[in-house]
Amino acid sequence: RNGALLPLFDAPVVNIRILRFFVDMAFIALSYYLAFLLRFEGRIEPSIKEYYLTTIPLALTIKMGVFYLSGLYKGAWRYTSVSDVVKMLKAVALGCFVSALVVWAIPGYGVVSLSVLVIDFNILFFLVTGARTSFRILEHFHISNNHHRRKVLIFGVDESGIQALNEFINNPRLGLSPVGFIDEDERNKGKQVGGYPIPGSIDSLENILKNNSISEVIVTGNNLSEGTLERLTEICNSHHISLRRFQTRLEEIPFNGQIHQVK
Repeated sequence: RNGALLPLFDAPVVNIRILRFFVDMAFIALSYYLAFLLRFEGRIEPSIKEYYLTTIPLALTIKMGVFYLSGLYKGAWRYTSVSDVVKMLKAVALGCFVSALVVWAIPGYGVVSLSVLVIDFNILFFLVTGARTSFRILEHFHISNNHHRRKVLIFGVDESGIQALNEFINNPRLGLSPVGFIDEDERNKGKQVGGYPIPGSIDSLENILKNNSISEVIVTGNNLSEGTLERLTEICNSHHISLRRFQTRLEEIPFNGQIHQVK
């Protein structure tokens, strides 16, 4: 929770593809074994144990091949996103399906129990996604308990607000810790965005600032009316809180029409 483990995700050894490869191999073997253990309520007969030991090399080969071809080893764990989780879901589902299909097609083996396949899929998906999203979880706890960062409120529940939230979370150099959102629409009060609450609208901003140690308010987007912006400025000034605007933009790089060749 204090962020002591976060630097491990930047260590070269963690980002070595072969290490992540062996971690997934251990997950596959473990989930496959636990599936049999849970299905047969902890009593694994010698015949089931022999079946496990005989089929696990095949399951490892197929699932690891599917994981590799699905691109699970191309990205860094610390930058795992929702699209990566979807990719993991597809890879685990396809790996479990293909390995079960191959085992079923081999004479003398077959599928012992469909329940084993379902349990194996769920456990393996949990392990694979858990390992890759653990950085995000640790980072969230670290930000929540980091009292050295400036607590900020984000004004605006829209795409710009989400971008601002992600930037504050992913960029510790800014020294900003988001505590929630403020929105002009009163109907959003009590909801959450990305796990962060919307305690109210601009009408309740005075009480929110009084009851929380907020350092500044961050405005997102450029579609605020002059009246709203003036009111925000007045409230922030009265509480001695800074008001800033978060912007993302593309800037044109001047081109003088000359091409320099290096010989």
